[in-house]
Amino acid sequence: MSMKDSGSAAQVHKLIEHILGNNKDPDKISAHFRTTLRVLNASHPGESGIEFGKSELEVVDTIKRLLNGNDEKLAKFSSAYIKLRRSRVLKNYKSILALFILLQSDEPYQNNNNNHNSHQPFPILPRKEVKPRKTTLRISQPPPPLPPKPEILSLKPSSNPLKDLIRELIFVFQGIEGKIIVRDPDEDCYVITPELRSKYPEPTHHRVKRLGELGWLFNKIHKFCESQDSLNVNGLIGQSYVAALKEELTEYYRLLSVLEAQGEGLTLSQLTVWTYEPMERMKFLAQMVDTCRDAKGGALISSIYGFVHHGNPSLSAAAKNILISVCRPIYVMLLKWVADGILEDPFNEFFIAANPKVTAERLWEEKIFHTLNYLREVCQDSSPISGRNVIKKNLDQTTPENLFQDPHDNLLHSAIQRAYTDTSNAVLSVLFTRYKFLDHVTAMRKYLLLGQGDVIRYLLELLESELDKPASSLYPHNLSGILESAVRATNAQFEDPDILDRLDVRLLEIQPGDTGWDVFSLDYKVSGPIGTVFFDQIP
Repeated sequence: MSMKDSGSAAQVHKLIEHILGNNKDPDKISAHFRTTLRVLNASHPGESGIEFGKSELEVVDTIKRLLNGNDEKLAKFSSAYIKLRRSRVLKNYKSILALFILLQSDEPYQNNNNNHNSHQPFPILPRKEVKPRKTTLRISQPPPPLPPKPEILSLKPSSNPLKDLIRELIFVFQGIEGKIIVRDPDEDCYVITPELRSKYPEPTHHRVKRLGELGWLFNKIHKFCESQDSLNVNGLIGQSYVAALKEELTEYYRLLSVLEAQGEGLTLSQLTVWTYEPMERMKFLAQMVDTCRDAKGGALISSIYGFVHHGNPSLSAAAKNILISVCRPIYVMLLKWVADGILEDPFNEFFIAANPKVTAERLWEEKIFHTLNYLREVCQDSSPISGRNVIKKNLDQTTPENLFQDPHDNLLHSAIQRAYTDTSNAVLSVLFTRYKFLDHVTAMRKYLLLGQGDVIRYLLELLESELDKPASSLYPHNLSGILESAVRATNAQFEDPDILDRLDVRLLEIQPGDTGWDVFSLDYKVSGPIGTVFFDQIP
């Protein structure tokens, strides 16, 4: 940003006012403003009055040295730096990083200009919207430069080309190119830049290319995670998969922070040994990414499950951890389904699907079947089921890992089996007692299958004269009256009234020349829970 760029300067001034919050001391704002501009306007070391090193990587090293001993913060910084490097908006990475170093310092920088008081660096506050200001700021000549803080900010470049190479390799492991090692687009790998090839022997070139594969693998996995985040169409299982991969990358960042902590004593041979296991792990994860790229739901879980049976125990354990994370959404859906009969599947990933267009009468056959749903929705039975609390307690003690364990001595498997048995018994009990299911089955055998001989014989005698007529001259209500007469004159009159109310006559579709015998049939009307078992038409 140029000193003459008043628009950019106004933005900087606005940012400083926002960060300072309620502290609107003009002298403090002005002092911070001048310090910030000197840092951002620096085109070479020392121009701002503060020595940050000659390259961006040296500034990064300074920050990581400040964070040394805190693996978690190192990992977060590494992740944030990668995002910064990939930003299409920000360009002056070195100055931005140097500004962060200024902002984090606990000691005040003394301004040599007597017209301004010393000030403490302002705190970093949560971001929020700030209304744009219409005023334009004029930039005065900068005061004398601030004194450097060598113990925090200065970093002398290494005079050893091999150490510079190793330092850049650690950045390459994060997919970041440097001045020595760059990505060759033709070979799709990291190599020493042609301008510096002569400084290093040929074996070093081969080793750099081999070690650079780790950065290539990292980029592949990282870009996959970013692409899935941007699409946001993979459902809960896909999101869990991406989260598990990001957790693996976080562990990878921690390893890199350990390598960086080795500092000057690290050699190429040691780096090769240290990165052997991470290289195998990243290859394994990259292969998993390729295999599971287009899979969703249960297919994604099945694909990952295949990686669990790997000969390398370490990689098998990694696949198992990812599988457990990916199975968690299905596991939660399964518990909800088994315990309460509720299907919570916003992305249609569960192995049970619902058809909302199906009526309650077709619930058993065509929608979603769960004995609890059948009791609640069709049988209108809300009474508690024996042993339900024990089942829920057992389900609470299970884990997603139980999903792919052997059924023998598997608490989840036994809890599901018991839930199935208890609710099935409850359904049968309601059907057989309240709705007299067996009585209806017996009635169908008697009247539709002609098992009640006296009723059928007497009915046919009464119907003979009517059914000899042409079918077009028959009326259903006349035939129903004859059926009622036959019932009253036989033992059928002692049947359950509900059964007799369901017994009726029906005329089939009439064709030219048909008589009553061709279209007459007995009918048994089914509804309610009985109607979900027997249908009007045979499928």
